[in-house]
Amino acid sequence: MTKSGTTLKSKHSPFRAVYLDSNVLLPSWPYDVPAATRQILHLAELLDVTVYVPLPVEVELDAHWQRENLRSIVENARALERELSRLGSGWKLEPVPESSALLKSYQSLREALKARHHLSTSPLTQKTLSDLFSFAVQYDFPFEPQGKNFQDAVILHSVLEHNAAQGSTPAAFLSRNKRDFAQSSFDSLNDRLRAGVKYFSTETALEEHLRVGLNALAGELWTKNQELAKTAIERASADLEKFLAHRFVKRGDVQIRLKRVHEVKTFLTNKLADGSIPLSFLVDVDFAMNLPDAAPGVIERTVSVTGEGEFKGEAFEEISFQSAELT
Repeated sequence: MTKSGTTLKSKHSPFRAVYLDSNVLLPSWPYDVPAATRQILHLAELLDVTVYVPLPVEVELDAHWQRENLRSIVENARALERELSRLGSGWKLEPVPESSALLKSYQSLREALKARHHLSTSPLTQKTLSDLFSFAVQYDFPFEPQGKNFQDAVILHSVLEHNAAQGSTPAAFLSRNKRDFAQSSFDSLNDRLRAGVKYFSTETALEEHLRVGLNALAGELWTKNQELAKTAIERASADLEKFLAHRFVKRGDVQIRLKRVHEVKTFLTNKLADGSIPLSFLVDVDFAMNLPDAAPGVIERTVSVTGEGEFKGEAFEEISFQSAELT
């Protein structure tokens, strides 16, 4: 997409960034991304929205894998080894890789998954331990009594700080942790930091916002595509006239003259793409007749035409005509 295309996407996208919490990436991380989140990533890509996994979220995900998966791998391998030994069968297991090797494999999977889904990493908050301790003792959102929600606080301040540093352009934070990220409290802190972030507690709610922007983008791209097709058809008017003459004119004393091309439709889905695009349009024509033993006359008709255009680099380079019918 050209620079102008990127500007068009930005014009219709409700957000310039989306930040993800760990609970919308589990339980499939790092092997895959849950289906509902994959849909968010797809829509974000179509709208040229950057998706971030905040560094503290990534650290949470790493720790979760070590607790739930790495420990399970080691314990299950030991249990199987004991059972085989009891059977006295002589079967031997291949040695289980060291935990450090398994962890490296996990990290490799994690980076591959991020690359596949174009996930970026945003940095850890610059708040000091002193700052966070002060927030905790004052029960400053999202802290609760006894310093609860420390991890949530680190994630939240990391997201808000980063987006503010990016210019406070509209952004979304997606987390299912609705209890700890109460909307009113979130909005209050967001306003105080002037971060420009909107909180979403479900993938469905965020998807609805992104789809509004995508529908507007697709509509404008389609309109633009049809205007480009109309220009190309008019540029190929000599070829169109020959095509219609071959289709409708059977006598030498009848000539066809093009007057106006209109109602151009291209069959475009959600974005401009190079390649062959089917199209249809109406063209007003005059059939000029100079028949023997009759005064010269003109019959005005409208013709429905179908064809296709070869679209390259935001322009139709070639138009071909396939069928024509008098309306």
